[in-house]
Amino acid sequence: MVAERCGFHDQAHYNHVFKATTGLTPTQTPAAPLNWSTRSRADSPVWEPA
Repeated sequence: MVAERCGFHDQAHYNHVFKATTGLTPTQTPAAPLNWSTRSRADSPVWEPA
């Protein structure tokens, strides 16, 4: 499980931190690599394939 490998004790806490950091839930994150260089935390969760 990704949450355990990242040092989280439960999936819910991992999901909360992930969404607070990226603006997306892990499920909403696309499989394609993301280009974060055109996005700031204040922007809406929009991504461009790298």
